[in-house]
Amino acid sequence: MKELFSVETTEPRKPGETHVYRSVHSAKGLLERPEEGINTVYDVLKRAITAHGNKDAMGWRKRIKTHVEEREVVKKIGDREVKEKKHWILYELGPYQYISFTRVYELACAAGAGLRQLNFQAGDRLLLFATTSSSWFLTAQGCVTQSVPIVTAYETLGEPGLITSVSESKPRAIFTDPGLLSKLIVPLKDAPFVETILCSSQPTEEQTAALKAVAPQLKFITFDELIATGEKNPCEVVPPAPSDVCVYMYTSGSTGKPKGVMLLHRNIVSVIAGINRILSHHINEKDYVMAYLPLAHVFEFFFEMCCLYWGGVLGYGSVRTLNDASVKNCRGDLAEFRPSVLIGVPAVFEALRKGIMAKVSQMPIHRQKIFSGALSLKQYLMGKNLPGTELLDALVFNKIKAATGGRIRYCINGGAALAPTTQAFISAAIAPVLLGYGLTETCAGSFVLSPEAFYLFSRSVGAPIPCVEFKLVDIPELNYLTSQNPPRGEVWIRGPSVCGGYFNRTDATQEVFTEDGWFKTGDVGELDENNMLCLIDRKKNIVKSLNGEYIALEKLETQFNTSKLILNICVYADTQHYKPVCIVVPAEGPLREQLKSVQGKEFFGNPDESLSALCKDPQVRSVVLADLISIAKQRKFATIETPQSVVLVDDEWTPDNDLLTPSRKLKRQNIVARYNDLIMEAYGN
Repeated sequence: MKELFSVETTEPRKPGETHVYRSVHSAKGLLERPEEGINTVYDVLKRAITAHGNKDAMGWRKRIKTHVEEREVVKKIGDREVKEKKHWILYELGPYQYISFTRVYELACAAGAGLRQLNFQAGDRLLLFATTSSSWFLTAQGCVTQSVPIVTAYETLGEPGLITSVSESKPRAIFTDPGLLSKLIVPLKDAPFVETILCSSQPTEEQTAALKAVAPQLKFITFDELIATGEKNPCEVVPPAPSDVCVYMYTSGSTGKPKGVMLLHRNIVSVIAGINRILSHHINEKDYVMAYLPLAHVFEFFFEMCCLYWGGVLGYGSVRTLNDASVKNCRGDLAEFRPSVLIGVPAVFEALRKGIMAKVSQMPIHRQKIFSGALSLKQYLMGKNLPGTELLDALVFNKIKAATGGRIRYCINGGAALAPTTQAFISAAIAPVLLGYGLTETCAGSFVLSPEAFYLFSRSVGAPIPCVEFKLVDIPELNYLTSQNPPRGEVWIRGPSVCGGYFNRTDATQEVFTEDGWFKTGDVGELDENNMLCLIDRKKNIVKSLNGEYIALEKLETQFNTSKLILNICVYADTQHYKPVCIVVPAEGPLREQLKSVQGKEFFGNPDESLSALCKDPQVRSVVLADLISIAKQRKFATIETPQSVVLVDDEWTPDNDLLTPSRKLKRQNIVARYNDLIMEAYGN
């Protein structure tokens, strides 16, 4: 029996398109606000006082000390053992300290008053270029109290992208961390409009002097000094209008120059309304949410805004200190904060899965079999909604859950597609993984696989939230047609949460926004039998092969990333060849273990050779290729989707070397250009 979570609207269906679909919760009209009187982000902030008052709103940890330890690492190069000394940085952190919702409002008003003392007026802009922290979020809320739009830039944004965001938005001040000041030297050489650098903590004289050398007009002030100034000089709030820009959110620029997405207050409020309608009876004021993803990313920003509305507690942490590996004399953020909700991107959940499996692989064989059997049994019970999962948790999985604090009820994935096998693994080992889909242009939340619709090994990102509607549109050149069964096409989204366009980029705006309000996402989707959306790939990442058939690159990468041998992967295909080639950054430890396990059978070399030497070894490439082919067979890939060869590289892919975007998505063109000779050699072999 079908259980529909989205329904057709009465709008006439057009040729080459599906019907327009809405959530069952908004069949008669899309939601624009979560409740009467909430029309702007300032309204959400002000409501927090009356709704949640002295309840804990957010917490963070103070760094007590940074420890630098010298450790000796033994490496084998050929037949020689080489000892190297490496420095390890460990952080000693205090316990979480919390402030209430009332205090959040007071600090936001003080930050806004402090900006007024810096001569800020309504409409002036402040750029936030810093790591995620309570001071980042409070500074943003302070801007809201004075109708000052914020501009966001990833802390890992490369110099060209940072120059673009600064030169286009012309901020009056920049909020940043002392450790990021050096990245501003070139962007501020020709930016006389930037008057103030607002630092999250006290910078050194050397750090400020380097910036003043290129921008002598700069004044430096810390966040604490801003708050103190505002508290001494309070002023009236200047509330924004619903049609005012709240955020100029710069995209990560995976295909070129970053674009500033203009998100209005009414856009943000409507997406809070939609998410609230779907999730508030599952995630609410009782929950503790780990805040560690980049706040410059739309996913983290909007989930923190939802917590402000719901009354959930935010616990700020860092990717470096989430677990116990990089802390000393204290617990990692997850174990200390003990979140009940963990939001993440695929890289986070893949790392969790691989970390768990690495520990399992060190167990005796009989315990490995117990874990594997318990995992399969729990997935079966969850899939059939049968009792018994609590017993398996007590016997097997509670020890795993303890490493993440022991009380996670839901994980939420966003940012990119998560492999169904990984979703099922984390759902059984830790907590159900709810999938979501949205873009910066749609204020993050557009689709959610809600707890009511949840199932294991899900391909679906769920139903539309009640503030948007969607349809699929034919892509005839790629043979994705709405007349197919199931219907396939480009996903178009419309609704009050969809932004109005890109800042100062009329050409880019006209390219993807229609006159009647539709946003062309560039994503290819299909409808399942319950009218829920399944994503196939991106239009730009679908390549025609030599035999005329199309290969969806991201789909393959999502599945191949589940291999324990893979640290990162980029799939390449073109019209001159039948099959793809995979460029792989191997996971060094698991690769060496795998080579030892097949030594004398498939591999006759030395598994302790340097990683660079192993990457050049044809036998090692064959071992990795065999693993990928095995995954392709398990997932029932078509013959043309099975890789022909692999290229192994020992480079690290980062935003700094321009191979990843700040949100850690592949910069495909740059990767292909860098390894083009090796790719062609792989095809030749």
